[in-house]
Amino acid sequence: MNGEQSKLFDRERGEVLRDDAIARVDEHAALSWKDRALAAVWQCAVRHELFTTDDVWAAIPGDATTHEPRAIGAIMRNAAARRWIVTTSLTRMSERPECHRRPVRVWRSRVPASARGR
Repeated sequence: MNGEQSKLFDRERGEVLRDDAIARVDEHAALSWKDRALAAVWQCAVRHELFTTDDVWAAIPGDATTHEPRAIGAIMRNAAARRWIVTTSLTRMSERPECHRRPVRVWRSRVPASARGR
């Protein structure tokens, strides 16, 4: 790898930039939307063992909106920090048209199966 190529790859810098971007969109999202989005994650974690942000978006009430849909990443991190959910190595193709069928992460509920009605 030459000097120019090595500038293209910097894992630590990428993680810093990712974390900064997530913090910025979280900071600018409406508190009422964040509360409702977090409640939607809980609802998904109670109802499903595995789910994606598509499922979370479907569970957010229609009158709850945010100017920056990427703020869902901060919501998912918040739920993971609360130990409601954990990441998996799985992805699914998004059904949301604005996502252009990109792969989205599959999350695993940490809510006990007995609490999910199983």
